[in-house]
Amino acid sequence: MLFGCLFIPSFELGVNLIDYPKLLIDDVGPIALVDTDSELILDVTSLAKSAGVNPTQTYSQAFGFCPELKIIQINWAKTSEITESFLSIAQEISPVVESLSSGCVMFDLQGSETYFGDINAVGKYLFDLREQWVTSLTKHLPEQLQESSSSLLRMQVGISERKFTTQMAALFAEPDQLNYVTDKQGRQFLAPLSVQLLPLPNEYIDRLSLLGVTTISEYVSIPQAKIEAQFGTQGGYAWLVGRNQDNEKIRAITILKEPIRHHIELDSASSDLSVLKVMTQQLLAHMLNIAANKQISVVELRIQFETETGKLYFFDRVLKNPVRSIQNIWLAISPQIENLKCSEPISKLQIEFTDVVGESGHQLPFSALHRQRKQQLQNTARHLKARYGSPTLMQIKEISKCHRLPERRFALGDYSF
Repeated sequence: MLFGCLFIPSFELGVNLIDYPKLLIDDVGPIALVDTDSELILDVTSLAKSAGVNPTQTYSQAFGFCPELKIIQINWAKTSEITESFLSIAQEISPVVESLSSGCVMFDLQGSETYFGDINAVGKYLFDLREQWVTSLTKHLPEQLQESSSSLLRMQVGISERKFTTQMAALFAEPDQLNYVTDKQGRQFLAPLSVQLLPLPNEYIDRLSLLGVTTISEYVSIPQAKIEAQFGTQGGYAWLVGRNQDNEKIRAITILKEPIRHHIELDSASSDLSVLKVMTQQLLAHMLNIAANKQISVVELRIQFETETGKLYFFDRVLKNPVRSIQNIWLAISPQIENLKCSEPISKLQIEFTDVVGESGHQLPFSALHRQRKQQLQNTARHLKARYGSPTLMQIKEISKCHRLPERRFALGDYSF
């Protein structure tokens, strides 16, 4: 199976700089993108980074390293909207698309060669789509500023037969270049890369650095059994990834053919929770009428509040059962709205039914499900023992909680009922 990955470094910074044309007139200097709610820096230009400014610093700390640093505020609403439009580039190639971050998208390329002909043709088509996408974002700017904005949104493309290798191929590709890593080249390509790139928690990375393991080749040279004894299943999966042997698939984004998404713009921005509750209930009632006409029930929804400056406050809610009742939905979402804390008045409310079904049902409580399945398993064990005269089902039993080797913590014995 063939995977593709689109990656734009400093995606959020480039997207938000489009709203600051004065900063693009000259060469892009030391600029930092910040979130005013947390006062943290999210991204910086190369000149700011060379001056010692890094993400996760507060901007008061950043000014100590670079007094001439320019600060721009992130517009979360616009960034979210442009991220969705960036997904459309991959969706032109494949219906199976996964968003890894704001500027990183993966997609399934299986069967694409029958349409495009070869890998280079796929790359050319992707870069043409990227040009059209950037043009649509910057068409309101003068031509000189369009070129500056385009340089901030240069795309890197990686293609390979393993998901992690594909992501690394895009990460280390040249701007506006395709980096194709064959399956035979995969392990050699990954070997010199830093072990910090592996999908491991920070505490595991710190432990590996104490052991002197700094590259992926050093990590995979350790036997898998020893890795799993120290780092468990996460370590074992990272070991397979580093050897270019993982079989992970794309976690595709579910796209409704006719998404149910509506919004209300308030005449005057408000921070009053009672007003927001009334507006939410009114919009929900309207959308549930549409769902009822289509004979569908809601499984998952997203409530999103937007301020005049583009800040977003949202939450997702998965419902226990498919419902069409506003009372049931309100019971599920009202605690989140009660705890909503906004630093600015809300000017826009949007609700989207992110998952719907045409059926209805009732989910048993987890305790009842557990008892029911346990009883079914016990009955099956009795029938099998009666038929064959000896136990045929085995059970994993914990014998030692503290042993460092997983295989010594458990034993396989007869199923006891």
